[in-house]
Amino acid sequence: MPISRSAVATKPVIVNDKVVDSVTIISGKVLVEAPSMALGSIFQRQAHSLGIVHANVIVAQ
Repeated sequence: MPISRSAVATKPVIVNDKVVDSVTIISGKVLVEAPSMALGSIFQRQAHSLGIVHANVIVAQ
């Protein structure tokens, strides 16, 4: 009878604490920067749209 994967004990993996800390810092950095990146994108699109509106108003005069 074959042994299922869940029944097989896996060896604990030793990971350097510096690696774990750097991954934690990067993950936190991404989570912190995401809202500001989204707002920056929204503001750029708004500025571009307003620029097109102003150009259309000037051309329509």
